[in-house]
Amino acid sequence: MKASLLLLFATSILALFCHGFIWRNALEDDAAYCVDGVRWGGEGGASAHTIAATLFFIELAVIVGLCIYYLYIRYAPPIKTADELRSWRYGEYAGNLTLVTAFCIVLFFAGYIVSVMGNHASKSLLTIYGCSADFSYDFMWLGWLGVGSILVTAYTGHSMIPESTSNARERAWNYNSYDNVPARAYSVRKINIVALSITIILSIATMACLWVAFGVYHHNISRSEDGEDMLCNCVGAVNATLCNEARVALFDTLQGIGGAAWWLLGSAAVVTGFLLITFVYSKMGSRRSWLTIPSIRGLCITLTAVALSTNGYAVGSGGGAPTLQLHSLCCPEGA
Repeated sequence: MKASLLLLFATSILALFCHGFIWRNALEDDAAYCVDGVRWGGEGGASAHTIAATLFFIELAVIVGLCIYYLYIRYAPPIKTADELRSWRYGEYAGNLTLVTAFCIVLFFAGYIVSVMGNHASKSLLTIYGCSADFSYDFMWLGWLGVGSILVTAYTGHSMIPESTSNARERAWNYNSYDNVPARAYSVRKINIVALSITIILSIATMACLWVAFGVYHHNISRSEDGEDMLCNCVGAVNATLCNEARVALFDTLQGIGGAAWWLLGSAAVVTGFLLITFVYSKMGSRRSWLTIPSIRGLCITLTAVALSTNGYAVGSGGGAPTLQLHSLCCPEGA
């Protein structure tokens, strides 16, 4: 428990440092600026600068929340009445929901910011305007380190949940009993059918959207062809040379090696794998059996965290500020 807690705070603080440094130092450096309206990581709400600031404050809030949670567990007086337990449980539900939501957002944006800082669109947008893109890769290790830190944090947070416990303020993965008083355990709680159904529906919808998006990026982009159905159409462009350069860069960003389409494909595969694993193990035993097997549980947690990060990278490549700015260059005015 203590080792997991220390690792949780260490990786959270490391991620906070990485994204804070990216926000306040790397993206504010003079070399990050190209010309008016063009800089490393793009401009606007979908840019690396905006996302780095968002990440920093969410991670800071998560760390503060974890500190409050730990101090309450450690020093609050024991629960003596049913009303106190009920109040604690309502607060616990709200706290868990807030922390899980925050971690999901951080995992997604951690992958996103790596994409908008280092994908083909980010580099091409600078080189099209005659600026050097070498500077950006000096800081890319910070983005990748941030992703790795958050992945470890997500896994460590789950590992802090004990297999069994006698602490009324803790939940356990497996059922156990102490002094004839059942510990609160996930494996003996009634399944929330509504939550389970929503999870399944959203997972299937996510998987379908990812596969469809892969198909769109795979067929609706060309390095040389124009057309109304294409994502890039240079017919009628004022600056044909600039438009064609942007189209080539956009194609490589979406469909080239390491492009958004392939990250979408990878994300779809990860989500598909998660659904298959949970389905198979739910059929082999009870509907909650996979949750009580540490190795399978750890695999599903890892797949969930990786899926969020890869989705973030895919969205950053397909809809991040550099990609959107390239797209605006390869469409005629008013189109």
